[in-house]
Amino acid sequence: MRVLDDYKCPECGTVAERFVAVGSPVECEVCGSAMDRLVSAPKFHLEPFSGDFPSATRNWERGQYAKVAKAEAKAES
Repeated sequence: MRVLDDYKCPECGTVAERFVAVGSPVECEVCGSAMDRLVSAPKFHLEPFSGDFPSATRNWERGQYAKVAKAEAKAES
């Protein structure tokens, strides 16, 4: 299985994105040394509608209130 990962060279600091087989070594194109795989945080979005995620719900409500307040301010002027 092949995966797309980011790698960083500990010698020269080069960062590169590579599509390689899982567990295979990756060499730096600049200096030729072995590169280390970078671990990134996954990107995801919590749904705010169920109330299961209080911070997502609070942020969604703030956004909705901001839209309503903006619309009301526009209507008043």
